[in-house]
Amino acid sequence: MTESIKEAFPDCSVNGCLEFLNATQFFVIEVAGKSVVVKDGSRSEYPFFKVENLSERRIGFLAIDHCLLFNSDHEKCDFALFNDFTFVFVEMKASKKKQGNTSRDKAYSQLLTTIEAFVAKKVTFGGRKLVACMCVGLKSPTPSFSAKSQSKRLEIWNRFKADLVVASSLQM
Repeated sequence: MTESIKEAFPDCSVNGCLEFLNATQFFVIEVAGKSVVVKDGSRSEYPFFKVENLSERRIGFLAIDHCLLFNSDHEKCDFALFNDFTFVFVEMKASKKKQGNTSRDKAYSQLLTTIEAFVAKKVTFGGRKLVACMCVGLKSPTPSFSAKSQSKRLEIWNRFKADLVVASSLQM
């Protein structure tokens, strides 16, 4: 997996976009538009995404926006996480209640274009389960499965065989 990413995105190592963690828990926050890992859960920056790694397996963290992909002409998600079994693309959005649908639409679009970019660059996922995760809202979101979101889930499944989820944390 790592070699496939480095071949597709040669500046990945130079820019420090890829790191590996074995911590049982860590958080991802956004600093100046770039996703970074913090191990201390007392950080209050928002938005944040919590990762639980109860098995303490090695997890790859890949900063995408403002690190792996810089082109402002294209939308891209914030980061990706992966282990031997799963590859997860994540987009974080802080939004007020009335902005929820707009934020979800934007997050979905960013996830879609990022997965398209990885596929176009021939990144091989090595049989890993693909997940597109939207972290939208000020509190831990409750997944909503409206007709519109069901349509999006079906579209992303048909195009990439990826699950679409709404979550502010993940167990890997």
